[in-house]
Amino acid sequence: TGHLNPSLALGRGIARRGHEVTVLTARRARERVERAGLRFVPAAREDAELAAALDRLARMNGLSAAMYTGRLLRIGQDALLRDLPEAVQTSGVEALVVDQAMPAGAVVAERLGLPYVVIC
Repeated sequence: TGHLNPSLALGRGIARRGHEVTVLTARRARERVERAGLRFVPAAREDAELAAALDRLARMNGLSAAMYTGRLLRIGQDALLRDLPEAVQTSGVEALVVDQAMPAGAVVAERLGLPYVVIC
């Protein structure tokens, strides 16, 4: 849903052109990534704060949900800045396609000296 569906479509297109595609994302997306025929690597370790925030957001709606999303994004960015460098290095990824909603990916690419592009 949201940003994952178009990212998976892009990944499948890149894979059809002969490239190996690894999707570094949340563990809850593993099944969908693998069903798309792409390699899955968790972008961050399990994070109790993030899991609790996602559960809370799932029970919200309207303006309160929109406002709480900002907190959720901060928690997610913190987890990515902490864990993504190791995930990228151990997975052998050579370039990153970064979702605009997760700018920590661009920061990590810069830190590791990897080429990247931001998609929306």
